[in-house]
Amino acid sequence: MTKVPEPGTLLNIDRIRHELNQTMFGGHIHAFNQVSSTNDVAKQLAKQGAPEGTLVVAEQQTRGRGRYSRKWSSPPFVGLWFSFVLRPKVHGENVGLVALLSSVAVAELLCESTAQVTLKWPNDVLVQGRKVCGVLGETDFHGARLSHVVLGIGLNVNQTADMFLPHLADRVISLRMAKGEIIDREQLLMNLLVRIEELYSDFSAGRFDKIVGAWKARCGQLYQQVQVREGECRHIGHIVSIDDYGRLVLRLAGGQLLTTHSTDLVPFGGEQSPSRE
Repeated sequence: MTKVPEPGTLLNIDRIRHELNQTMFGGHIHAFNQVSSTNDVAKQLAKQGAPEGTLVVAEQQTRGRGRYSRKWSSPPFVGLWFSFVLRPKVHGENVGLVALLSSVAVAELLCESTAQVTLKWPNDVLVQGRKVCGVLGETDFHGARLSHVVLGIGLNVNQTADMFLPHLADRVISLRMAKGEIIDREQLLMNLLVRIEELYSDFSAGRFDKIVGAWKARCGQLYQQVQVREGECRHIGHIVSIDDYGRLVLRLAGGQLLTTHSTDLVPFGGEQSPSRE
């Protein structure tokens, strides 16, 4: 049996390269001890022509971020902080599903060994109702043509409770906290990338219904009443699905359906507070 590396141990990139050799992610791996943000590095590589599957992994991010540039805590040696480049040959309007399929991949993998795994719109993975993973997608277009997508994933793996800020104690969790054991980060990363590639193959083949169905099966907000803000407009409705463009579908009080890309939503009656994780 392979011994699980202790927390504080560097990822073995040679092992990862070897194990991923036959996958889309095995050929172009860029590993760093510390970066500002793996998304920043991956975006720069993508603009320089890096091929699809280019992977950027860091032990620590000094300016890791989520949506709306919210800070994402990325301490060294205990989490998985990585980004990769995709160049999907689909219409630009379908690209919203790419970030969703990545969060689905995380949720499906964690469900194999962890209880109470759910998805929260648009791209958060929760364990026991607390955030364990976030996905940040950033796209680049040349005119109307989609050039590339960079997806960044931050996954809390081996943190202990005292490593999170006190005001986040009831909102975040690590896999180690959930399972009560140290997790092999290398194996987890490799398994996750394989699962992402499988779902990306479905996406590239136009099997959008498979991704939508998988997202709905894991969504912890399905049929929940929420308030959505789109600029100055506010809508109240129940979450019923996502469509093939990766847009959230709400059923409003009058029965009509609203599709939206908005990520600014809260449970109806609640107030949104900044999430700094």
